[in-house]
Amino acid sequence: MIVYEADKRQFLNHIDFDDIEDVILSRFMAATGRRVNNSEIRSWRESLGYVARVLRDDDIPDQIGVAVELHIPQSSKRIDVTLTGRDSTGSKNAIVIEIKQWGKSSIYR
Repeated sequence: MIVYEADKRQFLNHIDFDDIEDVILSRFMAATGRRVNNSEIRSWRESLGYVARVLRDDDIPDQIGVAVELHIPQSSKRIDVTLTGRDSTGSKNAIVIEIKQWGKSSIYR
Protein backbone atom coordinates (compact mmCIF):
# COMPACT_ATOMS: atom_id res chain seq x y z
CA MET A 1 0.00 0.00 0.00
CA ILE A 2 1.18 3.49 -0.86
CA VAL A 3 -0.17 6.29 1.31
CA TYR A 4 0.75 9.14 -1.05
CA GLU A 5 1.73 9.08 -4.69
CA ALA A 6 2.13 11.83 -7.25
CA ASP A 7 4.40 12.88 -10.05
CA LYS A 8 7.12 15.47 -9.45
CA ARG A 9 4.94 18.40 -10.51
CA GLN A 10 2.02 17.36 -8.26
CA PHE A 11 4.36 16.76 -5.31
CA LEU A 12 5.96 20.19 -5.69
CA ASN A 13 2.50 21.73 -5.96
CA HIS A 14 1.52 20.10 -2.65
CA ILE A 15 4.74 21.40 -1.09
CA ASP A 16 4.23 24.94 -2.43
CA PHE A 17 0.48 25.47 -2.12
CA ASP A 18 -0.79 22.93 0.40
CA ASP A 19 0.58 21.73 3.70
CA ILE A 20 2.15 18.46 2.50
CA GLU A 21 1.94 17.00 5.99
CA ASP A 22 -1.84 17.55 6.05
CA VAL A 23 -2.24 15.96 2.62
CA ILE A 24 -0.26 12.90 3.70
CA LEU A 25 -1.98 12.67 7.10
CA SER A 26 -5.38 12.73 5.42
CA ARG A 27 -4.36 9.97 3.01
CA PHE A 28 -2.69 7.98 5.81
CA MET A 29 -5.85 8.10 7.91
CA ALA A 30 -8.02 7.13 4.92
CA ALA A 31 -5.76 4.18 4.10
CA THR A 32 -5.16 2.87 7.61
CA GLY A 33 -7.91 4.30 9.82
CA ARG A 34 -5.22 5.47 12.24
CA ARG A 35 -3.48 8.71 13.15
CA VAL A 36 0.25 9.18 13.65
CA ASN A 37 2.08 11.04 16.40
CA ASN A 38 3.11 14.67 16.09
CA SER A 39 6.77 13.82 15.52
CA GLU A 40 5.82 11.87 12.36
CA ILE A 41 3.82 14.84 11.08
CA ARG A 42 6.73 17.17 11.84
CA SER A 43 9.05 14.79 9.99
CA TRP A 44 6.84 14.88 6.90
CA ARG A 45 6.69 18.69 6.96
CA GLU A 46 10.41 19.26 7.46
CA SER A 47 11.98 16.34 5.63
CA LEU A 48 9.81 16.42 2.52
CA GLY A 49 10.78 20.06 2.07
CA TYR A 50 14.35 18.88 1.59
CA VAL A 51 13.22 16.22 -0.88
CA ALA A 52 11.43 19.00 -2.77
CA ARG A 53 14.63 21.05 -2.93
CA VAL A 54 16.35 18.18 -4.72
CA LEU A 55 13.43 17.56 -7.06
CA ARG A 56 13.42 21.21 -8.20
CA ASP A 57 16.50 20.38 -10.29
CA ASP A 58 15.46 20.87 -13.93
CA ASP A 59 17.46 17.78 -14.94
CA ILE A 60 15.00 15.60 -13.01
CA PRO A 61 12.01 14.92 -15.30
CA ASP A 62 8.53 16.05 -14.27
CA GLN A 63 7.22 12.54 -14.96
CA ILE A 64 9.06 10.80 -12.13
CA GLY A 65 6.86 9.23 -9.51
CA VAL A 66 7.03 10.26 -5.86
CA ALA A 67 5.62 7.85 -3.28
CA VAL A 68 5.55 8.55 0.45
CA GLU A 69 4.97 5.92 3.15
CA LEU A 70 5.11 2.77 1.05
CA HIS A 71 4.04 -0.07 3.33
CA ILE A 72 6.08 -3.21 2.84
CA PRO A 73 3.71 -6.19 2.45
CA GLN A 74 3.52 -8.67 5.34
CA SER A 75 5.44 -6.25 7.55
CA SER A 76 4.84 -3.22 9.73
CA LYS A 77 7.77 -1.47 8.01
CA ARG A 78 7.38 1.54 5.72
CA ILE A 79 9.66 3.13 3.15
CA ASP A 80 9.70 6.90 3.65
CA VAL A 81 10.08 8.07 0.03
CA THR A 82 10.39 6.20 -3.24
CA LEU A 83 11.19 7.91 -6.54
CA THR A 84 10.38 5.97 -9.71
CA GLY A 85 10.93 6.54 -13.39
CA ARG A 86 12.74 5.44 -16.52
CA ASP A 87 16.31 6.13 -17.55
CA SER A 88 17.51 7.19 -21.01
CA THR A 89 17.28 3.59 -22.27
CA GLY A 90 13.69 3.20 -21.03
CA SER A 91 14.62 0.87 -18.17
CA LYS A 92 12.57 1.17 -14.99
CA ASN A 93 14.40 2.57 -11.95
CA ALA A 94 13.55 3.26 -8.32
CA ILE A 95 15.34 5.22 -5.63
CA VAL A 96 14.48 4.45 -2.01
CA ILE A 97 15.00 7.26 0.50
CA GLU A 98 15.02 6.68 4.26
CA ILE A 99 14.47 9.95 6.09
CA LYS A 100 15.99 10.48 9.51
CA GLN A 101 14.79 13.30 11.71
CA TRP A 102 17.23 14.78 14.19
CA GLY A 103 16.20 17.08 16.97
CA LYS A 104 19.77 17.98 17.88
CA SER A 105 23.32 16.88 17.31
CA SER A 106 26.57 17.17 19.17
CA ILE A 107 30.20 16.16 18.89
CA TYR A 108 31.48 13.48 21.24
CA ARG A 109 35.20 13.25 21.88
